[in-house]
Amino acid sequence: MNKKKQVTSFTILSILILACQAGGLMATPTPLSPTATVTAAPTSTATITFTPTATAFLALQTNPVTFAAGGFSMAPLTGYDKELNTYQAFLRSPDEKVTIFLLAEAKPSGKTPIGVVNSYMDYFKEAAHDFSESESQDVVIDLAEGVSKDYEGTLEEEPLHGRVTVVFPEDSKILTIIVQTKGNGRWESEGELAYAATIEKISFFKPEISSKCPIAKNLDYGYSMKYPIKIGGGESNGSDREEEYFSGLLGPHGEIVSFYRTDSIEKDGVILDEYTVRYKNVVKTMYIDMYHYDNPEFPFGFACSTTTALFPE
Repeated sequence: MNKKKQVTSFTILSILILACQAGGLMATPTPLSPTATVTAAPTSTATITFTPTATAFLALQTNPVTFAAGGFSMAPLTGYDKELNTYQAFLRSPDEKVTIFLLAEAKPSGKTPIGVVNSYMDYFKEAAHDFSESESQDVVIDLAEGVSKDYEGTLEEEPLHGRVTVVFPEDSKILTIIVQTKGNGRWESEGELAYAATIEKISFFKPEISSKCPIAKNLDYGYSMKYPIKIGGGESNGSDREEEYFSGLLGPHGEIVSFYRTDSIEKDGVILDEYTVRYKNVVKTMYIDMYHYDNPEFPFGFACSTTTALFPE
């Protein structure tokens, strides 16, 4: 989650990802990038229904993609640009007027689906003009229950329409889905159908722990600035390596984790990146050294997914 992207205006991409930050979920407002580890307050509620023409969008989908560290799979729409990693997906139409964003991560402590949805709504309310939101709607995706809300407004002098859906597939995991359109009639003609097709192909699974996961024997490894995780890469691709490293990290029983960089600290002449890592109610601080390399391992008390490919020097 560390790649930077220059934005000259409040684009759809920035509003989606910054809303994740506001919801206490994603901690760094940065776009996604491909990695080698990817494989092919509530009111009255109602059930979301869709028009039959959504089947046309289902026919446009590719084969399902598995997000190993996020514990879910989905089928991207053909023709949409895709930026994927092991726990999240960002898709956009060729004209960038329709965006689809999915993020799987550790369940926020004490949060309910409607509480998370309302966190997004609070942010959108500040970002868009003439903002309004719908009543909450119950949603079931692959047997996982959740809540959804639609919202409307004006962004960069164009009509904005979107839907935020949050489901808790298990006690330690949350999946957020945001589909958003920009332009007159775009939600009715494409956005809602893209949403319907996307959730139709979502399935959940528990991430698999690798039997070959290199776990450090030093109990202080990764937790102490004296024993940081030396991944190398430097200024050129150290941030990419940090993202790849944490993308494969799992809790001790396969729980998905959330991670974000909280600080950069100089220790004995070396700059270390400080990360907060969370699964369930467990919160740990870890230290990464991107300027030196020494066979990276995973800290004691964690595991990793089978798709984790620790980089060579």
